[in-house]
Amino acid sequence: MGAVLEKFFEGDFEGGWSCYQALRNPSFEDDRIAALCLLNLQQVQQAKNLLLKARAKGCETAAIELATTYRILGQEDLGKESLGRIEIQTLSGLDKVMALREWGAIHLGDGNLAAASEALERAWEAAYETPFTPKILASIGQLLGWVYSERGRDRQATDYLDTALQSANPAKSVYIRTTRALCLSYLGRFEEAHCDLEAAKTSHDRVPLAIPFFHYVWAELERARGSNEQALDLLQKSVEAARRAQDTETECYAELNLCALETAEGKLEVAQAHLARAKNLIVNEKAQSYYWLRQGALHSRAGKAEAGMWLERATQTFERLGLDREAAWGWLHLAEWNLRSGQSPLATEALSKAAQARYAIGSGFPLLIELRYLPRLAAHLSGLPEDAYGRILYEDLQQIPGQTPVWVEVRTLGQSQIVANGKRVRLDMRRSVEVLSYLLAHPGSSLEQILLMLFPDESPDSARNYFHQVRYDLARAVSGMSVPFSNASKTYSVSGGGLELTWDVAELRQALRQGGEAGIAKALDIYQGPFLPNSDSEWANNERQDIAWSVIRAGLETIEGWFAKGQYEKCLSLAGRLLEIEPYDEALNEYLVRATKALQGEAAARRTVARLVHRFENELGDLPPALDELRREFQRLN
Repeated sequence: MGAVLEKFFEGDFEGGWSCYQALRNPSFEDDRIAALCLLNLQQVQQAKNLLLKARAKGCETAAIELATTYRILGQEDLGKESLGRIEIQTLSGLDKVMALREWGAIHLGDGNLAAASEALERAWEAAYETPFTPKILASIGQLLGWVYSERGRDRQATDYLDTALQSANPAKSVYIRTTRALCLSYLGRFEEAHCDLEAAKTSHDRVPLAIPFFHYVWAELERARGSNEQALDLLQKSVEAARRAQDTETECYAELNLCALETAEGKLEVAQAHLARAKNLIVNEKAQSYYWLRQGALHSRAGKAEAGMWLERATQTFERLGLDREAAWGWLHLAEWNLRSGQSPLATEALSKAAQARYAIGSGFPLLIELRYLPRLAAHLSGLPEDAYGRILYEDLQQIPGQTPVWVEVRTLGQSQIVANGKRVRLDMRRSVEVLSYLLAHPGSSLEQILLMLFPDESPDSARNYFHQVRYDLARAVSGMSVPFSNASKTYSVSGGGLELTWDVAELRQALRQGGEAGIAKALDIYQGPFLPNSDSEWANNERQDIAWSVIRAGLETIEGWFAKGQYEKCLSLAGRLLEIEPYDEALNEYLVRATKALQGEAAARRTVARLVHRFENELGDLPPALDELRREFQRLN
């Protein structure tokens, strides 16, 4: 064994490069191994130049390491072209093993996991035909463990990683322990994963290329534990290290997981920025699908109709690529989206497929990483019967105390209550929901503004005292909720503390902005009655009128479009629903009469006019101009 190769197998890459530089007449094999040392020292361009020179001088097998170099640089097509120049059946010994291993890595990068498994299993077999068996098995086993983990087979992956670790040098053990920590995290064996990462940390400075992945995996462990703040910090470190190492793929996934965490916190603009950065880093089909998953989840949280399309596209691609774990995540997000959209049958179907994937994987822990971001779905699962198929997912979630996500609903249309995970929250202060609603509508309000708008008739001391009691009431009633004071701006806002906080008024306005038939239908489903019906403050009264009128206005615009197209039955149905909100709206009553005439004839319309005239005169004492004109019109026809 040459001195350079010996140092490489020991993981002493600086020593290997020093040995190479000391050689007077290095062989082509020395060139190749020296280039691998340079790759591990993050001297990628220098390694590429060395290999290109070796190949140009007649060393065809330098194409193997050159393919590795191109892959690290994110130039996969050049890597495939380089490796494709070599016929594997003509190789033997270490060359054959390294070529098969590189093909496995290339297929892994492409997302072709079946081909990656086959190439790496062949490399594992070929390794026993060389004098370097234990040393090579460490490298192949690390990749095999990664491939099987990608396929959701984490127990099988750990078997290969355990074997690989037995003969690994300190540098290679960093990769192996880090990969095994990822598998153990997905298996819910958090303490073992933590021990692996702590052990890897002692040597990871010797392997700069491993640092981005090391931070990424530790972030995955913290995500699995539900420690989002630590995960955010580690993912940011992963992004920075990946940029230095030119590790585009790890940087992409780190950005996408940052998007996931910020989406879960409700910081949608920040999440969108991470998503935008990830878009330019996509290197393969798996990464593209992961991007669609995060895009769909972000749009779902924002209430955008296209969320379902992105989630379906991601899930279908995950399934086609054989990524069982990620496909299960997709089904969970689709179930959540369909619950948000009021599509209960579709949510049940998606939930069933997520449960099937859970049984196929053999553990519920890999699903919990995403389920923690979906409190609405978790609340739905908690309400399922004990023998329901999807209930197993909620039971998995209960295995980790204190980690159940909380979905808080502020219900103010036709009612006044706060609901956490489907259960009404007890409040001590009568106006707590009203104060909370005001702050949701006007975040960043000063104390003077709050007291003026909500307590104009109270003494300043009394109003101030009541407001602070409401703050304590909300914090007591819902763990994680608070109304903190900002010293910088001298204002108050609502803080969810990782909760998913929804307000029916905000959802109503989002539906109205969506517009069209779907938007108005969703808005009417959300509108359960007048805003805070028992609140008599001037602010609540104004909001009540404004909300009702916004629904009526959107409905009238929809009816106008339908009427022009002759869709009278739709006009009649929608007018009827809108009149439940505002029975004396002049335009609505006119459309009601004209749609009745178009559908049921003049006699039916005349009876409708007579009934309306009777009601208006009895209850209001007068007729609006449009209705008076309709009465005269039908009198002339009669």
